[in-house]
Amino acid sequence: ATVLVMVKDQSPLKQNLLRYPTTACNIALFDSSSKGIAKFDLSPNAIITFKSGQTTHTAVVIGVRQGTLWRHVTGEKGASPFLGASSASDLKQFGVVVIGKKTLSGDIF
Repeated sequence: ATVLVMVKDQSPLKQNLLRYPTTACNIALFDSSSKGIAKFDLSPNAIITFKSGQTTHTAVVIGVRQGTLWRHVTGEKGASPFLGASSASDLKQFGVVVIGKKTLSGDIF
């Protein structure tokens, strides 16, 4: 099992930026604020399901980076983007359903 620890930047100008690993093994900054994620009709740390082909995946919403929503899919080693999704209506193609909310710090994926 991999343990991922998220660290929020506590400086006043960056308090909603989150450092989190990507599937490419880079550490990236994400806007994890409710305002940043609201355009996707989701909330930070929402647990979601979505379809990719015939498979349904479970993931946790991480944040927004360069206008795209990123999520951490269960079983993957970091966050990955919803490519082609820049709004809530775009997420409909993935069949996104919110099934809960999670506190990420220290959780095992």
